[in-house]
Amino acid sequence: MISITKNTFLRFLCFTTLSLAIYSCSEDPIPGCMDEDAVNYTDTATEDDGSCIDVVEGCTDTEALNYDVNANTDDGSCCNVGSCLELNFRHMLDQAEIVFGNEEFYATAVNTYSVRRILYVLSDITLYFENNNPMAIDDFIFINTDDISTLKQTINNLPGLCVGISFRFGFSAEDNGDNVYLDVANQFHNNMLWPNSNGVNIANQGGYHYMKLEGKYVDASSNTYTYNTHTGPSHGQDFSIIYSAFNFSPTSSIIINMNANNWYNDPEYDMTIFGNTIMSDLTAQDLLQQNGLDVFSVE
Repeated sequence: MISITKNTFLRFLCFTTLSLAIYSCSEDPIPGCMDEDAVNYTDTATEDDGSCIDVVEGCTDTEALNYDVNANTDDGSCCNVGSCLELNFRHMLDQAEIVFGNEEFYATAVNTYSVRRILYVLSDITLYFENNNPMAIDDFIFINTDDISTLKQTINNLPGLCVGISFRFGFSAEDNGDNVYLDVANQFHNNMLWPNSNGVNIANQGGYHYMKLEGKYVDASSNTYTYNTHTGPSHGQDFSIIYSAFNFSPTSSIIINMNANNWYNDPEYDMTIFGNTIMSDLTAQDLLQQNGLDVFSVE
């Protein structure tokens, strides 16, 4: 007598018209992407086939000013003419665009130095429009040259084309408290925290730095040293800088230039004197505040 096992019998039924009602034949694996965080995740897949595509956020509107050809997931940042302002940040040493790192040195009237990185904050931002109605932006901007994603930022939901912008370099005393910005993107808290030693040292003001401009300089004997031009509140004083409106033709895109060399000129700021550990140095902070009045330009 021929013996037929249960499994053999059920497989046989898979080839009959009655099989759908009696037995499921989907024993073969279903290939697809099984990563739930991928763009092309397939919830019915039972075997990963290596086809998963990582999420790349950006503007996916091909008509937008900031359309990102590499983006596959729209992040709401699309900038359309008349409804947004795209801010592009550029960093110069006079007429030369900065090459970040420690390899290229620039000779100036005061110092010969390189720039490794610049991190800074712009707050109290106000935009101006053709109808003369200003619009205050309830947020601040963090620029970090180590993170290229911060060098282009967009302000959305505007009533029309902008004709001007004003801002504060750093934070006002009211906005600059300890641990206020713990959850801000781009590791802002970890990068810019200015701890106040649990409140026991008034020189350590607390809150956050306004800027960290860092690199190396060469002294008169050709010795190379690191410098850290750090600005922020100190000894209970606010050293932030308010810039009145920069005006321009109606547009949806501007360039904000920082001429880093202006931090060290008129009055003279010498890195051989103020190379490091200047956050509690009132003389250094005062010089930087004076010099910072003409650091920015807009085009």
